[in-house]
Amino acid sequence: YFNEMLKNSNTKIIGLRGLLEQNLRKQDYHHALIYAEDIYNINPKLEWIYKTIRTIIIKTRNWQKLIEIDKDAFSRNIISKKNNLNNLSIAKYEIALIKKDFSVHETIKLLTEANLSRPNFPPIVKKLSNVLIDNNQLTKAKKIIQKCWIQNPHQIFIEELISISKIE
Repeated sequence: YFNEMLKNSNTKIIGLRGLLEQNLRKQDYHHALIYAEDIYNINPKLEWIYKTIRTIIIKTRNWQKLIEIDKDAFSRNIISKKNNLNNLSIAKYEIALIKKDFSVHETIKLLTEANLSRPNFPPIVKKLSNVLIDNNQLTKAKKIIQKCWIQNPHQIFIEELISISKIE
């Protein structure tokens, strides 16, 4: 029934939404994302479509796709600059966690970019400082923690500060 609706330009979005909903119920996020992107490409200003795509992306942990869709949504004024930067920091943070075991340099780069997108957000600063400490970059880790502490003192940094003081 929904596939028939795709043939008519007046009912195409309704057909795509029906197929999208069917795939979401089946937890087939791959196909759901395809239908959601089709709807987004037809009418990105639909109130619900960006949120639906973002939910699917987060469920599938497709962080690179989150970066792409947010860049597009920001350029179309669907999301604010703050939301775009927050989502970018989340995506970079999650990609860094994936790459942590393979490339320390890449992990540091991604965590630094995440920190620039959402400055001094404690979980990002904590992970970045941990990676720097593990990579013996104590001075850099200390500077990052101190900068964050000035703006947002948080007990989350106690372990890192103890680690740095033991090594120095």
